[in-house]
Amino acid sequence: MTKKIETAVNKTVEHGSTCLSRDDSEAFDRLYLHVHSLEAAARETFQQQFRDDYRAVVQKLQENVPLDAADRELLTQLIIADARSYVKHQKEYEGWKDRIAQLLSDLKKTQAQGVRTTEDLLHIQAICRDLRAVLPDIAYFLRERERVQSYARNDLQALPPEVKKLLAEIVDAMMKSDKM
Repeated sequence: MTKKIETAVNKTVEHGSTCLSRDDSEAFDRLYLHVHSLEAAARETFQQQFRDDYRAVVQKLQENVPLDAADRELLTQLIIADARSYVKHQKEYEGWKDRIAQLLSDLKKTQAQGVRTTEDLLHIQAICRDLRAVLPDIAYFLRERERVQSYARNDLQALPPEVKKLLAEIVDAMMKSDKM
């Protein structure tokens, strides 16, 4: 692990521990910034690790030269390694689904009892807020899982030359982006 990443991890963990003991919204906002910085540093380090190797693969794709196993593995690392790692290590998916089922049940129960009071409306708002907090996590997980599955179904060697050129442009742009 590089010194930059190690320092960012330490700051994030230290600040996170402080946040958990304080229950202070501003502290958690600062933790969010630490996490964002750590993620950016990890992305930059990842890009630097492959900076020289990816150019050769991009050139092969542009020239429609067959890719060897190492080239295909490098493309896999660049294109879906983040999604594969996220899907592999995500342990909350079933809990998120259970939470949504519970919230929908609460919503149905509230409806069955009749929505008559201000408190009923506020309760519906609270349920909706909780649903909105969980739904993006599930959607993101499923998109990443689908991305991995879609990549696995495609044979890079069988792609038409124009698609390989497009893939080369995408990989090149990804490696130059601060959003990868």
